[in-house]
Amino acid sequence: MPAQTIDAVDRERYPIDDLDGPVGRALVARCRSELAAVGACDLPGFLARQAVEQIVAEIPRWGATPHRTETTHNIEFSGGEADLADDDPLRLQVRSAKSLIAYDQIPDASPLRAVYESDELTASSARPWASSRSFASPTRSAR
Repeated sequence: MPAQTIDAVDRERYPIDDLDGPVGRALVARCRSELAAVGACDLPGFLARQAVEQIVAEIPRWGATPHRTETTHNIEFSGGEADLADDDPLRLQVRSAKSLIAYDQIPDASPLRAVYESDELTASSARPWASSRSFASPTRSAR
């Protein structure tokens, strides 16, 4: 299964197996910066285009039953808009529409399953959080 992970992840942009190299250190630094600034890290093109195309083409053959959800909410999902000033950007509503396939419906041979089960991915995704600084919002940590 690790070979699938290597093929699925764009290792040139996201060297999850070499976070101590120059590109890996820059990636961790960027992720830490984004986490500190906005609470999330965007990884466009994390999966190689070929892997995404393969996964999308395979989905109809999986026989999965996706869970569909559609809702409107603020960007934080907080539901606290009534307590905010009229011009606060957190009052803005966004529409989310998703179809989700449960992990147990992803075939063992799928590159997507290999990515989910990758020890390298687990270790690399934890690395930006390995800091003495807390990224929790002061209002959330006070609750």
